[in-house]
Amino acid sequence: MAFVRTVKYDEAPEDIKLGYDAILRHHLKLPNVLAVNGIRPEIMETFATHLRTVMRSKSGLTSAEKEMIATVVSALNKCQY
Repeated sequence: MAFVRTVKYDEAPEDIKLGYDAILRHHLKLPNVLAVNGIRPEIMETFATHLRTVMRSKSGLTSAEKEMIATVVSALNKCQY
């Protein structure tokens, strides 16, 4: 399995910490899928915004159905976490 460097919150420079704070306003913890982008704060914020839009916008699917689709896609992609 590949190793992906992440930046821990308490070790993050101020610009990355600001990005983490924006994510933490919407999540109880920093999701790994977003933390791996900590070395590129501009990508992290764009991805977090996209994820919020997809997962929280009104559609014909419930939140549980959206999460299940994400889980199935991750399994099909052999995601390790």
